[in-house]
Amino acid sequence: MSMSELECAVLGVIWQRGPCSAYVVRKEFEPVSSGWSGSTGSIYPLIARLLTLGLLSAHDESWGSRKKKLLKLTRKGHTRLRAWIKDVPDWAGNPAADPIRTRSFFLGALANVDDRVAFAESALAHTQQALEDLKAYRDSVDERTASYERLALLGAVGQLQAKSRWLQQVIDAIKTGTA
Repeated sequence: MSMSELECAVLGVIWQRGPCSAYVVRKEFEPVSSGWSGSTGSIYPLIARLLTLGLLSAHDESWGSRKKKLLKLTRKGHTRLRAWIKDVPDWAGNPAADPIRTRSFFLGALANVDDRVAFAESALAHTQQALEDLKAYRDSVDERTASYERLALLGAVGQLQAKSRWLQQVIDAIKTGTA
């Protein structure tokens, strides 16, 4: 059975947070913590597929005057999650898609140096804001109960720090004409 990275990551979230609702899963995929889109249009259909595949089970639980469905991994879901974690594909070490890096390939299309510098400075400001947000989120994670989550966040912080250094190099190169 072929599964996407996001589908397997959803299994991981449900294993880690479960039993939990689809709403809890969606919140885990907000940009600050994951870098993936946690939109309703992507997460809820994905959860329905995982239920259909028998990787998740759901049961109703009272929640005030309403009911909510709580999701939990099945034995088959645990097996699939473990297999995904252990199987690191060759492409996983490649650079991830990055809209800033993609745009930088085409900076020569901007009419003048000031526009190129403005692009790079804006990209740097957004990256540094994302870095600060991520650090604040990382620091809010309970060390005792989420040590592996903190390690994953350490990797994301490192990526943003490296991106900030690279963007500063881009700015310097544009300003000095060595680009």
